[in-house]
Amino acid sequence: MRLIRGSLFAFVLALIGLAVSTVTEPPRSAPDLPAEAHPALRACFEGVWWVVDFVLTYPLYAITAVAVVCLPMALSSLSTLLPRRIHTDPQRLFTNQQRSIASSRAGGRCEMETIFFTRCRRLGAAGDHWYPWSLGGATTMDNQVWACTSCNSSKGARIPTFWQTARLEMRRRRYFPPDASLRPGDRVRA
Repeated sequence: MRLIRGSLFAFVLALIGLAVSTVTEPPRSAPDLPAEAHPALRACFEGVWWVVDFVLTYPLYAITAVAVVCLPMALSSLSTLLPRRIHTDPQRLFTNQQRSIASSRAGGRCEMETIFFTRCRRLGAAGDHWYPWSLGGATTMDNQVWACTSCNSSKGARIPTFWQTARLEMRRRRYFPPDASLRPGDRVRA
């Protein structure tokens, strides 16, 4: 997001520079442009010569302007390369008791959705972390969904979207006990 803002800022600055260059005349050091040049092409060359003249006349201001535009973009892209510490739950696997509770809540059937947002018809085989354990998901009953092997492997370590979570919550209203938490997803708090 910061990279997009920085790029947008650089684009706006370039547009302002181009607008100023079309209003002003080329510097004295610029060669004469041919008279038969198209006005748009002439405006582009005037803009280029305006930038060249500005850099030659005010090098410190030019370096500062480049630093102001490029430094935030470079820092934001650098921060994405640095590793982040993800706090994971010390318990990786669900216990036998947690798995049996999840299976009985789901009626032994997979809780994941198929292509038309309907519940999968296969029998569940394992408890899956709705919010992935590797990305900070907790190993709790609130984060466990009962899934068949096919749905479990196809989900992988992706974070479910808001809408996937809302649809699972709506499906759970039909078969979950009234006292159980319907909304899946629980994270480890650092």
